[in-house]
Amino acid sequence: MLTGTPKASSVAALQANLSAVLPELLLIVDGIFGRETQQAVRVFQAREGLPVTGIADLQTWELLNDRAESARVFQLEAEPLRLALLPGQILRTGEKNRHLFLVQGMLAALCDAYEDIPSAPSTGVLDQPTAESIRAMQARYGLPVTGEVDKATWQLLARDYRSTVGDGTATQ
Repeated sequence: MLTGTPKASSVAALQANLSAVLPELLLIVDGIFGRETQQAVRVFQAREGLPVTGIADLQTWELLNDRAESARVFQLEAEPLRLALLPGQILRTGEKNRHLFLVQGMLAALCDAYEDIPSAPSTGVLDQPTAESIRAMQARYGLPVTGEVDKATWQLLARDYRSTVGDGTATQ
């Protein structure tokens, strides 16, 4: 809550939160509670149905913090998913493993790109349809055709997925 003469760091935090929630206002984060900051507080209060005072009271401060935290989730880049098998780990036919949901998801996307890759349901189990799809990918990559997911299969599958489908950072 900002009352009296607030510290510049508190004003800067307020301005950063206002900027996250109201990016269209192009508020400058300068640590000075001036007319632009006061107007941004008013806009936020009006948008949220709070009393419009231009003062960052406790109710405004807490709601703004909550809204800013949520807004930043959508403004930041997605966290990359960096998974790898343990050294020597091989996912074998019949095995149940949560990583297999990812493998099956990548295979589903790649089967749209490659006509020779059969589809497999997402079960989290290295079942026969998944093994067939993996074997087709291994043959495509020039790997030993086992139907199992070892480190080489995992890495090439992930690399092929990223180059074929994309990594989510740009419109493909």
